[in-house]
Amino acid sequence: MFHFGVKPIPNIKKDISNIRALQRNILDFPEPINNHTLLLENFNDCFEVALLRFVQIIFGESGKINLDKVKKLIGETYNTNQLFNFLQKNNKIFSNIIPTNVRLEWMSLLSEKNVFNYKIENKFLVQPIPENVLNFFTYFFPTFRYESEKIFDNFNELFKFLNFNCKVYKDGWISKEKIYEETIIKIFIDGNNLYDWQFYQYYDNINNQKGKIITGYCELKYSVYINKIYKSINNN
Repeated sequence: MFHFGVKPIPNIKKDISNIRALQRNILDFPEPINNHTLLLENFNDCFEVALLRFVQIIFGESGKINLDKVKKLIGETYNTNQLFNFLQKNNKIFSNIIPTNVRLEWMSLLSEKNVFNYKIENKFLVQPIPENVLNFFTYFFPTFRYESEKIFDNFNELFKFLNFNCKVYKDGWISKEKIYEETIIKIFIDGNNLYDWQFYQYYDNINNQKGKIITGYCELKYSVYINKIYKSINNN
């Protein structure tokens, strides 16, 4: 078995630079949503709900979407932009939930778009792969473009475009029958690693190249540091 890439190594000195801001942000920013137990219409919306949380984290301000920021990044066509209209209608950010009707509407917004990779032929469930994050911003933000064939470079361009601090790590292994890939996006707010967005996929191995995807999953969750600090806040 051949291993490649690197996993992020927890290092509190590098990942946490402002403990007071971290304590404040835990209360100000929305909690991750548990994707393991909540199914919609017998479908698991792990990618869709993680992506919506990511959008809310980026554009959220005092429990609402900062529509001016969204408008600025979309450009002149914001009035006819489906994403802007969705965020305008669903402007409130719930801290620990995303209501079922909002999740269903969000899944519908992402369905049947020629830019995404989907799980099933009816183009309803988006595959939980990091490339679809780039596809999302390319589709809904006409002013965002990337040109590199390297995913790290493209994500760096995205985070520069969003003026948001994230770091991407990728690792995996290749066996005779399967290829496994794991990508982790570490999300920083005020210099602190507040969230981790994890993707993993298994592919058929076709001459050491990725073939058909076998299965995959993603989850946006708190970073490894948060639970301890969250407990310390509640105990004070």
